[in-house]
Amino acid sequence: MLCGSPDRAESLRYRQVMADDEPPVCDVCGGAGGDWIEHGDPENGQEAAREVWVPCPPCDGIGRRHR
Repeated sequence: MLCGSPDRAESLRYRQVMADDEPPVCDVCGGAGGDWIEHGDPENGQEAAREVWVPCPPCDGIGRRHR
C-alpha cells in the first residue's frame, strides 16, 4: 500500500475519531496507568528490595480520567 492511498487516509480519520471518543489522559500518571515502586527494606530485616507495579488511584490504572 502506498502512503497516499485512500486506505491510509481512511485509517487516519478513524484513529482521530476514536481518539476524540476516549477520555483525556490522567493528569497524575500521564497515561502510564501507575508506577514501579520499590518494596521491601533489607536493612530492617525485610525481604530484599524489589519493584512492584502500583496502579494509579485516580484513574484506576487505565491511564485515562473518568468522565
